[in-house]
Amino acid sequence: MPTKRESGVMPDGHRPFHQDHQEPSLSTLLPFRKPSGGVVGIVQVLSSLLFKALVYIFLRWIPTSLASPVIPALYLVYLITSIYRDASIRAAVTSHLANSRAAAARDIQQLADKVEVTDKKIDSKSSDKAKSIENTPGTSNGTQQSTPKPATASYADVAKGAKSASGASTDKVTQSTPSTTTSAKHHDSRVHGFSIFEAIKALVFGSSTRSSRLNFYVILAHTLAFAVFLDSFLSPYLFPSHWEYNLAFARTGALGPTYAKIHVRYPPPELASPLAALNASTSPSLSFDNLAADTSLRNVAQSGIIDEPKPVELLVKYRRALNKTEEEDAFRKTARAYGKNYHASPENLWLNGPIITLRADNDWTATALVHDLWPSTTYEWALSQFVPEKMDLTDEVRIVEKFLVTDSISRRNFFTTWPDPRLSTYMQSKTLGSRKIAAGADSVVDEAEIHVEANPLEDPNHFTFASTSCVKPDFPYHPAQFWGWNWLLKLAGIGTESGGISQRNRIPGFDLMYQRAVARRQGSHPSLRFLLQLGDLIYADVPHYGGPETSAYRKLYRNLFASESFRKVFERIPVIGIYDDHEVVNNWSGKDENSEELEAFAPANTAWKEYIGDANPEPLEQGENYYTFQYGESAAFFVMDTRKHRTHHTAEDDEDKTMLGYRQKQDLYRWLAAVNDTVAFKFVVSSVPFNTLWGGELDVDGQKDSWAAYNTERLEIAEVLRYVPNTIVLSGDRHEFAAVSVHDTITEFSTSPLSMFYLPVRTLSQDHGDGKHGIDKLLKYLPDGNHKWSEFEVDARDPYQPVVRVSVQIDGQEAWKTTVIGKSLRKTQGGIGGLVRNLLESLGFKFDFFFKS
Repeated sequence: MPTKRESGVMPDGHRPFHQDHQEPSLSTLLPFRKPSGGVVGIVQVLSSLLFKALVYIFLRWIPTSLASPVIPALYLVYLITSIYRDASIRAAVTSHLANSRAAAARDIQQLADKVEVTDKKIDSKSSDKAKSIENTPGTSNGTQQSTPKPATASYADVAKGAKSASGASTDKVTQSTPSTTTSAKHHDSRVHGFSIFEAIKALVFGSSTRSSRLNFYVILAHTLAFAVFLDSFLSPYLFPSHWEYNLAFARTGALGPTYAKIHVRYPPPELASPLAALNASTSPSLSFDNLAADTSLRNVAQSGIIDEPKPVELLVKYRRALNKTEEEDAFRKTARAYGKNYHASPENLWLNGPIITLRADNDWTATALVHDLWPSTTYEWALSQFVPEKMDLTDEVRIVEKFLVTDSISRRNFFTTWPDPRLSTYMQSKTLGSRKIAAGADSVVDEAEIHVEANPLEDPNHFTFASTSCVKPDFPYHPAQFWGWNWLLKLAGIGTESGGISQRNRIPGFDLMYQRAVARRQGSHPSLRFLLQLGDLIYADVPHYGGPETSAYRKLYRNLFASESFRKVFERIPVIGIYDDHEVVNNWSGKDENSEELEAFAPANTAWKEYIGDANPEPLEQGENYYTFQYGESAAFFVMDTRKHRTHHTAEDDEDKTMLGYRQKQDLYRWLAAVNDTVAFKFVVSSVPFNTLWGGELDVDGQKDSWAAYNTERLEIAEVLRYVPNTIVLSGDRHEFAAVSVHDTITEFSTSPLSMFYLPVRTLSQDHGDGKHGIDKLLKYLPDGNHKWSEFEVDARDPYQPVVRVSVQIDGQEAWKTTVIGKSLRKTQGGIGGLVRNLLESLGFKFDFFFKS
């Protein structure tokens, strides 16, 4: 029989169990080890790394068409492996927790078995200092005992509770005591928890962790990246502009001294909805030839539905925009120079120009030529239409003429015709004489004093234009333009300005060009007379190719012209150009390997003409796309078509391999002969580089897509150009800038992209192509920058030293400038006549018509 002990005192001098004993912590019983992922874990990490790398490259560097199958496949692989790994880790965690709790129960049972207990009650005074112990209810003598109060708990109750716990389930064990419950929760939190290092590691490598919550966030981050990729990939088809009824514009195309081209797109509003046809007055489909006899107006009003839209006819109206006295005086002087006695009136009447007929077959686009204009004159122009109008108090409908005004087409549009080339010699003698008088016979003329206005409107010997190529909206991709939260940014007033980061269908290159050429001019005319776009204005095959369908190409052009970035430029600066490869398909040739015509060219050419080609100067040959134009006697341009007639690049490079074709090359030679002695600078325009310095191991297209693959024909043309003074070649395509000298007499400026990627890998070298032999010499190489264009200020006011000042703009800043000094085309005059002429010019007299060179 056990001896009596004092209340609260254990044998052998031990302190009471309920005072000093601390139950074992569950978190120290079994350390958790995450199961090895094996092959699945390796695939998960590799797919995550490749997925994130390719998404970044696609959004910031190369939006290649290869991304469409690869990136979705990698995302799917990562998603499947992540779900599998998360499930396996979760099962391991559950098993670990069960084992840990079972081990804890065994420890408690072993501890309880070692305790000697009596039925004596623990003194309440001592028990007040102890922690309360919740005993598991049991039975005694077949009757249920009530749960004893903590103050009367006994050692027997503790032992019985431990024994019952050993046979109970794991869940009941964890509820046996408050301390046990706390330990279990702490252990669970440690098993499910994660550190900052683990979170960073999971985000970087995409690996699963023991935390289900962290795994969810990592998968969510990958899903968000995939959504951004889809947004960029599908962006041309996410805008309403790709629907044919949602785009309207009016712009000025090619200009000359006496003509202007007007380019219009205006779909009838009834295309948007059959309900719009009820308001037929807003969109008439009337013929100017038979307005009075048109009986369909009331039928349209009664039916409210137009089954098939009729052609829309718009009338171009124009008038001289002379608002200042000095402008009127200048106009009178010009009029007298033409031998006409004409006095301008501030109240100029509108003149009727050509009729533009818009049809569905042409995607509601058309071009009209306004001719018989005055040189160096600013004109205001607008579009008008005849609309039905209901008479008051009667049912009679009359036809009235109204100006077409929409959100996209302005009531007031302007263009300025080019100066008369016949005044070039007169203006040169005027400028030369005044400069000599101002400078004196022995002094040096300060070039800064001469260079005041780089783009005057009335001097045929002085103007500025720009060239560039390669345009893709929304590239490089900015996270702020992601569909969804860009609206939240707009509501917060972030990036809402024109060209702001939250705007969709944005082209930053055009935004920068507008700021420099228009906005900074503070109301003056633009600093550029025209923009020469050298191809890749759309990317039909990047990242998604819609097939050789005209409708697919038209969608991309509508998306381009719907961009507010582009609209700001083409409404103020005439844009002309030529196509390259991406307007059709990458690296295309007019003839394939079997010398057959490319199937995609016909539909692509139709769309290109509707939106670009028809607004260009007239082609030299019927049905062709290459053309020429001239600005005064200071510059002449030959814009080549380097795609339609080229032999496939895989053919042997001999005299039969051609890029231009026989007829175009002969037209080029005839043009060179015509302008050789009559124009100061000759600009030969090629969509691909004329030099051979691009190439290298990593440049796949540099040698096969440029003139380097057609070197036999290139050397033939270069041999002709080297004897034509003041020849400059303009090109693009390579997404870099380079200035190259060919034969020491031909200077090439290759500039791109305006809004596209550039490669961090250098692809141009003096050791490539004919650079090894010294024919092509590198002058300047500027590869970096997503937004590039070059500005050319042609200044032939001094006929003895014409110059072209070149300014290279990269990301909105001037990156490099140089001056090309041309040779004088005036023949040296000797004898008495030459001395008299020089004397009169030095005195400021303008008698060039007496002394013809």
